[in-house]
Amino acid sequence: MKKRIAVLMFCAMPICVIAQAATISVPTDQPTIQAAIDYELSGDVIEVAPGTYSESIDFLGKAITLRSVNGPGMSNLCVEERRLYC
Repeated sequence: MKKRIAVLMFCAMPICVIAQAATISVPTDQPTIQAAIDYELSGDVIEVAPGTYSESIDFLGKAITLRSVNGPGMSNLCVEERRLYC
């Protein structure tokens, strides 16, 4: 009887999984920012190498952090003839 109670208590315990945000690098891990967004999950981080990226991007409703590896002003994202700095 004691074994059954112990097994039931173990099965009833909530299982907690600690998830950490993944970091992916462009262009090392994925060739484009959009490819990285497509690959990533909400909460993940995309780090962009220095350079200019001319592409349209859609975050697909994901809460993703997009940042430059070397800080603000080191990577440019050109979207519809506007330049954004990461």
